[in-house]
Amino acid sequence: MPRTNGCKLIGRDGDTYYFVDSVFDHGDGFRGCTGFAIRPVCPGEWEWASEFENVAERLEDVYAEMYGGDDRWYDPDSAGDAREKDFERFVNDAIQYDGIGHLMFDESYCCEAGSVFDKLGLEYETTDCIGCGRMFKADSDYEELFDLNAWIGVRSFEGGIGSYEWAAKTIFGKVD
Repeated sequence: MPRTNGCKLIGRDGDTYYFVDSVFDHGDGFRGCTGFAIRPVCPGEWEWASEFENVAERLEDVYAEMYGGDDRWYDPDSAGDAREKDFERFVNDAIQYDGIGHLMFDESYCCEAGSVFDKLGLEYETTDCIGCGRMFKADSDYEELFDLNAWIGVRSFEGGIGSYEWAAKTIFGKVD
């Protein structure tokens, strides 16, 4: 199966940026482009996400599952100080081990998008992936286009127009 990989910023809708990362053709009519949608996390949102109470709220269900679905752990009258202190240690350990970015955001594709966001001069602390895979349609539209030729390649190929080689060269400038 021919596949060409790359990382090309296509467009933006609101605070979400859309990248194409591959063109493929299985040879049986199943062909297209894959990509990812990602948004920069601004310093204010990062500050909010870094507050212990917000991380604890995110991890409440995970912690409750550790006790077989017992959701009484957070009630000091029924759970006691020992469980409350254990939860606090659990949250602190998670923050130390995983970091705020991994706990509060989906940082998939952060390296690819980060360098592009740096070039655009965006102020951000991390990235948050909000989707990936087959996400382009022939009629997709964006508030801002960054690479018209690449978008024409994606839009055409997803619409059944053009060969695999043409799409790969148009989008990424190469064929793998």
